[in-house]
This record gives sequence, structure tokens and C-alpha cells, in this order.
Amino acid sequence: MFETFANLSADTCDDVIQHLNSLSGNLRPDVSNYANGRMRMWIETEYPLSPKHQRFQPGIRDERLWGWIHRIWEQSQLAGTPEAALAIYGKVPIEFHPDSPSAAPEAIQVNLGGTRFIHDTVVATNANRNGRIYTPTAPIEHTLDKGEVTRFNCKHVHATSDPKPDRWSIIVWRISNYQRQAYQQFMAQRKR
Repeated sequence: MFETFANLSADTCDDVIQHLNSLSGNLRPDVSNYANGRMRMWIETEYPLSPKHQRFQPGIRDERLWGWIHRIWEQSQLAGTPEAALAIYGKVPIEFHPDSPSAAPEAIQVNLGGTRFIHDTVVATNANRNGRIYTPTAPIEHTLDKGEVTRFNCKHVHATSDPKPDRWSIIVWRISNYQRQAYQQFMAQRKR
């Protein structure tokens, strides 16, 4: 699954980018193997990339940005409400990978700068994995422009190439059933 479901106006993009720039002091270097050198900030909730070795953590709380992410999610017609988001910045391409077991399969991507997005048409398996390197079996490439908002199956290996130097992107997920109990415990402790 990969589909563009919204195109943001230039004014909306500029407004969101300006707001993200005001939050850029929260950017940290990415720790994932597939995004070496990328800058990122988790919004609302940081889910564990490796559930065996990591736990849920608080992301930045920003009511304006989180409210906007909720409105975008509603437009996607995906079930439920968003539970975690990752804002990424810069020109670092992303190597092929499926998203963490913590993420539910359906995700959205808000492109606030151009890039090429490549995704496999089948779910990632050990058959297309060699150690930490994934090889797509039937990839499709899309040129994404500033303002395009897409929904995609994040369990299919995917990558980006040629991102614009000042590109912001926001990826939004619900938490998977696999990690639902741990997420609910995290949220209960966070409300105390």
C-alpha cells in the first residue's frame, strides 16, 4: 500500500516548517543503522526501535504540532488516532528498512521537502534480509514533492534518496498490537 491522500498548500507547508524550525533545538542524531547522520525528534512518544533492548520514552510535547498531526491523520481515513510521530530533517538518504515491531503497519508521511521514496510491494521477510541489510524484491519509486502526504505500509522495506537539503518530514504511527500492552503501561505511568 502506498497512496497520496492530501496535498498541503504552500502556506501550510511554510507555517509547519517555521514551527518545526522553532523546535529544532530538540533534534538529535539518529541512532538507527539505516539513517546514519540523519537528525530527528520524536513527537509525543518515542517508541522502541528494538523492543528487546529499549523502552517507550516521552517525545517532545507541543500541542500545536500534535493537534495538526491529529488533523492530518483524520484526513488519512486510517483507524484510530496517532500515537507516535518522528520529525526528520536534512539531506541524509534513508537505506532500505521496515519500521520497528513497535509500529502498526499503516503509517503516514508528511513531506515538507522533496525526495524520492522507494518501497517494496511485499512485506519484509528474512528472505530479503542479509544481516542488517534489506533488499527489496519488487520496489516502486515515487518522486514526492513538498506538501505531499502519503499513507503506506511501513512493514514493507522502504527508503528515501535525494532528499532536499532543508527537507523536513514527519512520519506518524499507531502502536502495534505486539507492543500495545507496553505502550499502555508507559502511558499510565506518564499520566501520574
